[in-house]
Amino acid sequence: MNERGPVRAVAALALVWVLAGCSATTAFSVLENTPFDEDQPVSLDTEGVVALDTMRFLAEQDGRSYYIARPADEFERSICLVIDQDGEAIIGCGGYIEGALTPAVGVTTPDVEVMLAPDGYDAEEYAGLGWASLHPNLILR
Repeated sequence: MNERGPVRAVAALALVWVLAGCSATTAFSVLENTPFDEDQPVSLDTEGVVALDTMRFLAEQDGRSYYIARPADEFERSICLVIDQDGEAIIGCGGYIEGALTPAVGVTTPDVEVMLAPDGYDAEEYAGLGWASLHPNLILR
Protein backbone atom coordinates (compact mmCIF):
# COMPACT_ATOMS: atom_id res chain seq x y z
CA MET A 1 0.00 0.00 0.00
CA ASN A 2 1.36 3.42 -0.88
CA GLU A 3 1.54 6.31 1.59
CA ARG A 4 -0.96 8.47 -0.27
CA GLY A 5 -3.86 6.14 0.62
CA PRO A 6 -3.89 7.03 4.35
CA VAL A 7 -3.30 10.71 3.55
CA ARG A 8 -6.31 10.74 1.23
CA ALA A 9 -8.43 8.99 3.86
CA VAL A 10 -7.47 11.56 6.52
CA ALA A 11 -8.15 14.41 4.07
CA ALA A 12 -11.56 12.94 3.22
CA LEU A 13 -12.43 12.60 6.92
CA ALA A 14 -11.33 16.19 7.55
CA LEU A 15 -13.55 17.38 4.69
CA VAL A 16 -16.54 15.48 6.11
CA TRP A 17 -15.88 17.03 9.54
CA VAL A 18 -15.66 20.55 8.07
CA LEU A 19 -18.86 20.09 6.05
CA ALA A 20 -20.68 18.70 9.08
CA GLY A 21 -19.55 21.70 11.12
CA CYS A 22 -20.85 24.07 8.44
CA SER A 23 -24.27 22.45 8.35
CA ALA A 24 -24.62 22.83 12.11
CA THR A 25 -24.57 26.62 11.84
CA THR A 26 -27.80 28.47 11.25
CA ALA A 27 -28.39 30.82 8.35
CA PHE A 28 -30.45 33.17 10.56
CA SER A 29 -28.86 33.38 14.02
CA VAL A 30 -31.29 36.15 15.07
CA LEU A 31 -33.85 33.36 15.57
CA GLU A 32 -31.71 32.03 18.42
CA ASN A 33 -31.92 35.32 20.36
CA THR A 34 -33.98 35.49 23.53
CA PRO A 35 -37.38 36.95 22.63
CA PHE A 36 -38.38 40.43 23.79
CA ASP A 37 -41.83 42.03 23.89
CA GLU A 38 -41.17 43.87 20.62
CA ASP A 39 -40.58 40.51 18.90
CA GLN A 40 -44.25 39.54 19.03
CA PRO A 41 -46.61 42.33 18.01
CA VAL A 42 -50.02 41.69 19.53
CA SER A 43 -51.91 43.50 16.77
CA LEU A 44 -50.81 41.21 13.93
CA ASP A 45 -52.83 38.17 12.91
CA THR A 46 -50.22 35.60 11.91
CA GLU A 47 -51.88 32.57 13.51
CA GLY A 48 -51.44 29.40 11.51
CA VAL A 49 -48.87 30.99 9.21
CA VAL A 50 -45.85 31.62 11.45
CA ALA A 51 -44.80 30.15 14.78
CA LEU A 52 -45.30 33.16 17.06
CA ASP A 53 -42.66 32.03 19.55
CA THR A 54 -40.00 32.20 16.81
CA MET A 55 -40.85 35.72 15.65
CA ARG A 56 -38.02 38.27 16.02
CA PHE A 57 -38.05 42.00 15.29
CA LEU A 58 -35.50 43.08 12.67
CA ALA A 59 -36.06 46.76 11.89
CA GLU A 60 -38.53 49.57 11.37
CA GLN A 61 -38.69 52.18 8.63
CA ASP A 62 -41.37 54.46 7.18
CA GLY A 63 -44.05 53.16 9.54
CA ARG A 64 -43.41 49.50 8.71
CA SER A 65 -41.90 46.95 11.09
CA TYR A 66 -40.05 43.91 9.79
CA TYR A 67 -39.86 40.52 11.49
CA ILE A 68 -38.37 37.11 10.80
CA ALA A 69 -40.03 33.87 11.93
CA ARG A 70 -40.24 30.16 11.30
CA PRO A 71 -43.40 28.92 9.58
CA ALA A 72 -46.14 27.39 11.72
CA ASP A 73 -45.87 24.10 9.83
CA GLU A 74 -42.27 23.83 11.06
CA PHE A 75 -40.83 22.87 7.67
CA GLU A 76 -37.10 22.55 8.12
CA ARG A 77 -35.05 25.11 6.20
CA SER A 78 -38.03 27.41 5.72
CA ILE A 79 -38.19 31.01 6.84
CA CYS A 80 -40.81 33.77 6.87
CA LEU A 81 -40.64 37.52 6.47
CA VAL A 82 -43.42 39.39 8.25
CA ILE A 83 -44.13 43.04 7.54
CA ASP A 84 -46.38 44.98 9.89
CA GLN A 85 -47.89 47.67 7.72
CA ASP A 86 -50.55 49.72 9.51
CA GLY A 87 -51.46 46.77 11.75
CA GLU A 88 -51.86 44.39 8.81
CA ALA A 89 -49.54 41.43 8.38
CA ILE A 90 -47.91 40.91 5.00
CA ILE A 91 -46.16 37.54 5.10
CA GLY A 92 -43.88 35.72 2.70
CA CYS A 93 -42.36 32.30 3.44
CA GLY A 94 -39.93 30.18 1.50
CA GLY A 95 -37.12 27.72 1.68
CA TYR A 96 -33.40 28.34 1.73
CA ILE A 97 -30.27 26.30 1.26
CA GLU A 98 -28.09 26.18 4.36
CA GLY A 99 -24.76 27.80 3.60
CA ALA A 100 -25.91 29.48 0.38
CA LEU A 101 -25.33 33.20 0.49
CA THR A 102 -28.39 34.15 -1.54
CA PRO A 103 -31.56 35.93 -0.43
CA ALA A 104 -34.09 33.46 0.94
CA VAL A 105 -37.47 35.20 0.79
CA GLY A 106 -38.71 38.27 -1.02
CA VAL A 107 -41.91 40.26 -0.49
CA THR A 108 -43.11 43.05 -2.74
CA THR A 109 -45.84 45.50 -1.80
CA PRO A 110 -46.90 48.66 -3.66
CA ASP A 111 -44.63 50.62 -1.29
CA VAL A 112 -41.55 48.46 -0.76
CA GLU A 113 -39.56 45.44 -1.95
CA VAL A 114 -37.94 43.42 0.84
CA MET A 115 -35.65 40.39 0.97
CA LEU A 116 -34.44 38.23 3.84
CA ALA A 117 -30.77 37.41 3.50
CA PRO A 118 -28.80 34.86 5.54
CA ASP A 119 -26.08 35.76 8.03
CA GLY A 120 -22.93 36.89 6.24
CA TYR A 121 -24.73 38.01 3.10
CA ASP A 122 -23.01 40.94 1.36
CA ALA A 123 -25.79 43.40 0.49
CA GLU A 124 -23.32 45.67 -1.32
CA GLU A 125 -24.10 44.04 -4.67
CA TYR A 126 -27.66 45.35 -4.32
CA ALA A 127 -26.64 48.85 -3.18
CA GLY A 128 -26.00 49.94 -6.76
CA LEU A 129 -29.56 48.93 -7.60
CA GLY A 130 -31.07 51.14 -4.91
CA TRP A 131 -31.34 48.54 -2.12
CA ALA A 132 -30.40 49.33 1.49
CA SER A 133 -29.66 47.09 4.46
CA LEU A 134 -31.60 47.93 7.63
CA HIS A 135 -30.43 44.79 9.45
CA PRO A 136 -27.83 42.12 8.56
CA ASN A 137 -30.72 39.85 7.44
CA LEU A 138 -32.87 42.50 5.75
CA ILE A 139 -32.46 44.43 2.51
CA LEU A 140 -35.08 46.64 0.91
CA ARG A 141 -35.86 49.37 -1.58
